[in-house]
Order: sequence, then C-alpha cells, then structure tokens
Amino acid sequence: MVFAGSSINNRQAIQHSWKLPCLNYKFNFMNRGLYKTSVITQVRKLRDYPKKKPKKGKKKSTITYMPITLEKPTVELVNVTQDMKSFKAYDKLCIKHINELHIGTRMRKAAEAEKEEK
Repeated sequence: MVFAGSSINNRQAIQHSWKLPCLNYKFNFMNRGLYKTSVITQVRKLRDYPKKKPKKGKKKSTITYMPITLEKPTVELVNVTQDMKSFKAYDKLCIKHINELHIGTRMRKAAEAEKEEK
C-alpha cells in the first residue's frame, strides 16, 4: 500500500481508493508516524531476550501518547428573514418537508377511507 508523498524507485505512486472520511482521521494519521517512533516495545519473555547490561550515560526514551481528538465541524445558524421567505422556493421547501413528515398519517387515513367506502 503506497500513500501520497511516498516514492518507490523515484516514481510517485498514489492509491486513490483509500480516502480519509474526515479531518479527525487525517490528523490522527499524520501524527501516527510521530507516535510510532517514540514507542518502546517490551519483550514478553525475558528468557528469549538476550541479556545486555544497560550502558551508562544513555537515557531511556519515554512514550508519548498522541491524543485522539474529535473536532466537530462548526455550523452557522442563520435566522430566516422576510426577504428569504418572499421567494417561492422557500415555500416549496417548507411544503415538501411537511409532506415528508405527514406521509404516514395521510396513507393511513386513505386506507381507512377505502375501508369505509366498501
């Protein structure tokens, strides 16, 4: 799997099928490399690990945890003014929305009316 920006044999290759669905994933993906560089892996069984004495003067690196942030997109609410209501398109949108809300009750009433006629 090759990502944008990485090169193989001096050729640029981009995988177009992989898409980032939102900025949160993009932010976390960008920081993943920094997170992986600072992680120290620990061996489960010490007997499988070659015994080495720690060298003096070297400090152990610490693990830095990258926080997973959830950034919610901001939505600006706009008050509907009389100028906006004066257009016929606004009325059509309102009627369409009301029809979608009441379609179930209207179908039920139509079915009841058919039963009464029979």
